[in-house]
Amino acid sequence: MKLRFIDPAGCGCTDCIVGESVPLDRATAHQIKQLLAGKLISRIGSDTEITFTLSVSVPLDDFDADAYRAVKTIRDFAELAEVEIGSYSFDI
Repeated sequence: MKLRFIDPAGCGCTDCIVGESVPLDRATAHQIKQLLAGKLISRIGSDTEITFTLSVSVPLDDFDADAYRAVKTIRDFAELAEVEIGSYSFDI
């Protein structure tokens, strides 16, 4: 059966057993990406928070226009997705 849904963590419903859905706590990174891309349907509820961490490290001597664009893209994505960037720092 084709995976269609992501269910709440710990779920063991019939859909999870037959493979039509997967509980959030057993979902793979690929399945989470599919959920965020809208390719899988969320049944996890509005009270569930998904937190992800993105770490970018660029040596200062390599910090060129491409690196700047990458950092700007991450900030633009955060604004678009309405996610808060907890902190960021530059080591010099």
